[in-house]
Amino acid sequence: MLDRGAEMTQRSRQFVSAFSEVFHRHNAGKKASKSLQNQAAALEKLCSLFGVEMLTETPFHDGKSPILVTNFLGYSNHFEELWQFLVPESGRAQTAQGEVIRIAGKIRHELMCNGGMNWDDDFRNMLFTFRKYLRYGTPLEDSDAWLDEIIDALKDGDVCDAMVHRMCYCAVKWVQENPEVMPLLEGSYMR
Repeated sequence: MLDRGAEMTQRSRQFVSAFSEVFHRHNAGKKASKSLQNQAAALEKLCSLFGVEMLTETPFHDGKSPILVTNFLGYSNHFEELWQFLVPESGRAQTAQGEVIRIAGKIRHELMCNGGMNWDDDFRNMLFTFRKYLRYGTPLEDSDAWLDEIIDALKDGDVCDAMVHRMCYCAVKWVQENPEVMPLLEGSYMR
């Protein structure tokens, strides 16, 4: 396409960079099969073509160091960064902070992408556990009123964009207020 006059934009470079990060995160720790080696080689060529640095390792939290959320300008970007940094490919996170982000992300995905079609007691239990987490450590100022409003709006799997966004905002803000790693709380959910 580039040979035919397509332009290489900053947005396309960002897309290739993000794809490289997802590829390495998804395949971290996997046995290097021939197919995986071929995919990595093709991605390396793509990164070279777009002038993007090929990631060799995606940073992931060690489960011990403080979790720092810098200059709180917009929760959305921080939410995605924290998801990449704290939430494993599958299973629960290592830390309370990671689990708060994971729960908010799983609920957000179910409601915003699936329309609540798979909503069940597991999701409801995750929502109630989310409330417990946000009362753990240093709770957010006025969090009880916000949490009650979030729980009431989402507990039946109803799609409410504003409450889903508020839940994700609260998750990021809570992680920011609780940088020291905290252990997981008990949760009666399997997702």
